Amino acid sequence: MGPGRRYCTQSVLGSGVFSCVVRALDTHFHTSVAASSSKSSSSAATSTSTSTSTSTSTAHVSQDNSVAVKLIRANDRMKMSGEKELRVLRQLSSGKRGNETTNHSSNLSKYSKYCITLLTSFSHQHHLAIVTECMHQSLRKLLKMHPSGISMAAVRVYGKQLFCGLSYIHSKGILHADLKLDNIVISTDKKRLKICDFGSAMQPHEMGAIRETTELVSRFYRAPEIILGDNPTYGIDVWSGACCLYELCTGALPFTGDHNNGMLRQFMEISGRFPKKVLTRSKYTSTHFNHVYDFVCHTDNTTISSFGTRSLETELLSQKERNAHRLTPNGQNIIAQTNKLTTLLVKLFHLQPEKRLSAMDALRESFFKKNKQ
Repeated sequence: MGPGRRYCTQSVLGSGVFSCVVRALDTHFHTSVAASSSKSSSSAATSTSTSTSTSTSTAHVSQDNSVAVKLIRANDRMKMSGEKELRVLRQLSSGKRGNETTNHSSNLSKYSKYCITLLTSFSHQHHLAIVTECMHQSLRKLLKMHPSGISMAAVRVYGKQLFCGLSYIHSKGILHADLKLDNIVISTDKKRLKICDFGSAMQPHEMGAIRETTELVSRFYRAPEIILGDNPTYGIDVWSGACCLYELCTGALPFTGDHNNGMLRQFMEISGRFPKKVLTRSKYTSTHFNHVYDFVCHTDNTTISSFGTRSLETELLSQKERNAHRLTPNGQNIIAQTNKLTTLLVKLFHLQPEKRLSAMDALRESFFKKNKQ
């Protein structure tokens, strides 16, 4: 498929209602790498508005001829969504924020390597096809091989790269809006992480519409402001990122409510009561709280008066595990790192969006700093 049948399909990487992603071989790989190297050694050419491809440095492209091709369903609605995703990927690749370039955005450009690289796009049998670099596997698949969670050292490395990537995305004025382990991929050597699948991504002028829906983002990664109809911020991605950290550490999701009401209840079991300020300004508060702001559980139509009953500290590392670690040479370090992760998650799971850490602020937390030996 593709111009001149450039791409030879190898396998299906994933499929959903709106699209299918396949692994393909780029039969022009060596030619394109040579051309890309030549371009990167000279001044960058100005892109034309009719171009359907994005030039990238060989430093960002996988050094084999595998690519991932996302085929969007052939209907008008899905085509518009696919074209929007393509624009977002181009924006992330170009390092531009609309017509505005800021020093802050420029300083974070080094973090662009933690976002999937757009290679080109084309039309295939009336389907929009988006071609990106092909990574080894998703963090979801990695976690399936480690059902109790990965090592704390690996959580720290992947977590730091994840929040670096989010910092870059947010600096471009983009909200990912569907962050989860399935949409985070890693390299063959498992050393590098990249955020992918920008099909739900939004820009600032679109974020107001979030208050009109309570179903944005996969439910288990959905921030409370989406459910309540509070003012949307980039904190939506930060909340999802925190869920990913917890999941990588424990192998389990932090919140598993059967519906939005059940999710809110579990949020409060960890983070306590919602601030009254949040409840008075949110659009859908009356769906879940009574007139005096007591939470009403839809399962049994009762109000809940106990909050903060769960302990992140013991969920991340049980007392039995802590006692065992105290007897091992590296055990104290694992305990210390777990405590730092607990502190970070408390700040990332803040119920008031404006008080939640930003992605960049999260990177300054002690959990992401190297240990001094």
